[in-house]
Amino acid sequence: MSAAEEAEFSALVHGYRAMVHVIVADFFHTFPDEVRLIWPTPLSLPKVLFFVVRYYALLLNPFFALN
Repeated sequence: MSAAEEAEFSALVHGYRAMVHVIVADFFHTFPDEVRLIWPTPLSLPKVLFFVVRYYALLLNPFFALN
């Protein structure tokens, strides 16, 4: 791997890790509102989609950042 490719790869990895930090920070910042506003509502398609999108990003992105 050339020096330019290494630098590009390193920048990509650092950017990806920064994205994971933003996702985790967003989770902790918005979790109290989620509990207050989303959890008490009846189960519905929008609620399921909300949880799928929110927790998919939260659970899988850190694993991709570690590889």
